[in-house]
Amino acid sequence: MAVMNIRLFGQLSVSCGDKALEDSIPRKASELFCYLLTHPQRPITREALAEILWNNSTEQHSKQYLRKSLWQLQRAIATCTTSAHPILDLDSHWVSISPQANIWIDTWELERVVADAQSPSWRLDSSNIEIFESALNLYKGDLLEGWYYDWCVYERERLQNMYLMALEKLVGYCETHKQCERGISYAQKILGFDRSHEIAHQHLMKLRFISGDRAGALRQYKNCVLALKEELNIGPSKHTTQLYQQIREDCREEIPAPVKVHSLRPEEPPSPLRGAVAHLEEVKDALTNLQRAIDETRLYISQALRSDRTSRIPESKKA
Repeated sequence: MAVMNIRLFGQLSVSCGDKALEDSIPRKASELFCYLLTHPQRPITREALAEILWNNSTEQHSKQYLRKSLWQLQRAIATCTTSAHPILDLDSHWVSISPQANIWIDTWELERVVADAQSPSWRLDSSNIEIFESALNLYKGDLLEGWYYDWCVYERERLQNMYLMALEKLVGYCETHKQCERGISYAQKILGFDRSHEIAHQHLMKLRFISGDRAGALRQYKNCVLALKEELNIGPSKHTTQLYQQIREDCREEIPAPVKVHSLRPEEPPSPLRGAVAHLEEVKDALTNLQRAIDETRLYISQALRSDRTSRIPESKKA
């Protein structure tokens, strides 16, 4: 059982047993903690953390603020920390969440289940549907609602896209197994995030028709047309129009299969393309390394500019 339970979807919640800790952690220390929790892949330098979280301060002040926030954070989580399983890994240069930390985090759990779904042998069926649904039910709201830091907005969008893609997978499963009410509920959740999501409208049209609600299926088409017009200024696709016509004519046997749901894993490419795919992966890795170098250069330039501004302050003002 995890010593600390953390929920990042919706409002931040940090608990140790029956004790809630989120209110005892100062806001900036909370931001620091959440940044580390959403970037657990590798340690990050103190300089980079100070630049990301206090980019409007001088280098000297940002480092002071970082030290203070780390102290506040360690003090707040001390009751959940043991020497054998520390939550934070710290040294004079690097900061990270300890790989051995005994913590449970909702975002990590969702990402773990989705990562498992990327295995070539994985299929959504009766043996794993409950696990998959339980993971998606952890999504109680967008990541850290009410926070608008740049790093947070990026992570929020990434996790939301992952969630919507997994929801599509569930809707497709429900449609295949004629679980109409369940599928309608999940498709409506997708539209709650994106009312112009045409594939979700297609699924709803077919699910309502399968369940015997032909009028509801036809109304769903009108909702789809309106949403596409208002949001994107486009009309429905040929597939959506064809589905509408066949529902209108009550042609149950001829309803086309739904547009393929986005897979949670890339399909195996045909053998002649594998070399090209491998090359693209190499390009992707190179771009990742380039971005990392750009970030490091940006940090160096920022520090240099700060030093230059400091050197220009008259001696009388420094005193």
